[in-house]
Amino acid sequence: MSSGDVRLPVRRQAQALLAGTGMPAIRARVDRCVDVIRREYRDLPGLHFTEPQVRRFLGVDASTCDAVLRRLEQEHFLKHTDADDWVLDRIAMAEMARH
Repeated sequence: MSSGDVRLPVRRQAQALLAGTGMPAIRARVDRCVDVIRREYRDLPGLHFTEPQVRRFLGVDASTCDAVLRRLEQEHFLKHTDADDWVLDRIAMAEMARH
């Protein structure tokens, strides 16, 4: 089984969290994690994390981490690089520079 096959159930769980079909407590946890990551990247705009690093930093499981990262990606706050890092998106950088 390839690593992509293993991640598929995690991705589906994350999609359910993002779609609002998850339990309210889980959605609240995702919201809190999104806020924490936003603060970290605003304080250190050059920061880059891998998904396992985000998981350890936040102390969350794979599906919660995936939901957090995908939401930040959908909101154009983070960008997933070819090097498998999560970095601040150019749109977010430009917005931060204006403030």
